[in-house]
Amino acid sequence: MERLTIDLPEFMRTIWVSEQARTTWEHRFQQISRSWESIERLSVPSLRAAALQVVTPENLPELSEEVAKRGLVAFPLARQGTSNAGYQNATTEMRPGGPWNYRVVITRPEYIPGFVEAWRAQDNDAIGAFLGFPECCRNFYEWSWVKQGWRDVAITGTVGEDGIDLTAMLPELHTVGYYQNNVFLRQLGVRLVSHLPCSLACSVSQDVGKANEKLAIKLGYLKEMEWSREILDWPLKWSSLHGVAIVTTPVVKVVYNTDALSEKVEILKDGDRYPAEGGRGDFPFRKSVHVVNSSRDNGFSSQDAMLNAHAMIVQGVMSLNIPEGAKIVDLGCGDGQLLETISDVVKVVPIGVESDKKRFEKASARLVGRAHQLCHADLFAFWDGDSQYFLGLVSINRLAEASADKAKDLLRRLKLHCEHVIFYSYVSDKWPGFPGMTNGFVVEKFLTGPNSCAALMRPVNVEIVKETEYEAN
Repeated sequence: MERLTIDLPEFMRTIWVSEQARTTWEHRFQQISRSWESIERLSVPSLRAAALQVVTPENLPELSEEVAKRGLVAFPLARQGTSNAGYQNATTEMRPGGPWNYRVVITRPEYIPGFVEAWRAQDNDAIGAFLGFPECCRNFYEWSWVKQGWRDVAITGTVGEDGIDLTAMLPELHTVGYYQNNVFLRQLGVRLVSHLPCSLACSVSQDVGKANEKLAIKLGYLKEMEWSREILDWPLKWSSLHGVAIVTTPVVKVVYNTDALSEKVEILKDGDRYPAEGGRGDFPFRKSVHVVNSSRDNGFSSQDAMLNAHAMIVQGVMSLNIPEGAKIVDLGCGDGQLLETISDVVKVVPIGVESDKKRFEKASARLVGRAHQLCHADLFAFWDGDSQYFLGLVSINRLAEASADKAKDLLRRLKLHCEHVIFYSYVSDKWPGFPGMTNGFVVEKFLTGPNSCAALMRPVNVEIVKETEYEAN
């Protein structure tokens, strides 16, 4: 295993196991997140000397007035760009003319000179001390984030400083510890500590979390703390492959960008609580369901081989500026694994076409709960009138296996109905091409992976004609 140079843009999205789970828990997550912002501000100076927060320019005057009533100052340290991703692993650089927010420190007036000096010197240890972070966790941050360059501490916080050996890392890791130190759901604003604990078992961080809980309850956030305790004590699974991290809980899945690894790694955390609205299946869900990750159903030798091949296509998808709700059609979708992976990363309408009845049924079960469309049909015969798709996915092996007339007809339909097309092969990392494929297409990007390759193409000079005329040709 190795760390890759892939650097995906900041993104974060959520997928709920059911509408019932979303109705019950989404507003609870939102309330917890809003309360945590207030708790951090009000913890100064009783629990810590300072707090860092991001504030919009229009809200800075109101914040300054609010903290001044308690003898504090909201001092702007810098301006930073904004991101639609929500929680960010790293600060977004400002773009000329783009939106921005203030990074402010809330503290006593007499602490401002010392904090500003530490901030300008990028003295993480001194900054962390002001913010009330435990010394062991400050040392961990310096080692993991600064020296090792990790932007996500899920792995480093699980195996510890002495255990980071990517060449020997197991594909499945287990972690135990205190729920107060669980920051796997910080993207959704659910946490009990402001810092990144050096491990789930850090007793000093646990004490910080307990103090925060006590203060929050005192401030009137009892309900939010009860929800937080339950959520943070659920079982969960964190997985990472090629820069995409997925945190799976009983009710919601969180997908975001992370450090890119060449092979899949999973972290499993047990929990003592389980919500009534939780899904059913393999860990972290309870009980089992009939839908499984079947690499054989999709023609692969192993699950890892399938994920590695799919990752190449997902990279191609991520390179496009796909509008929310766009339609992506997978011609020959198998059991829906690729469509599920893509819809985990971007908010699209996944559309699958599969001729094999058993695979079609498995795809229908896999994509349940998503705004998907599936068609049990031959990929060469599928086209619905004048329907347009932002992206089409098709294996060039299917083209090679078909007759010349059928292949030519499919290419013409792709040009007519799709804004972009990814042609891919799982046979070789050398692009085999296909006679006549590039006629009417312009290549936007080539991608290669383990025994796989793909070409992202865009139709050009396509004469738009009515479907009846098209059929006649």
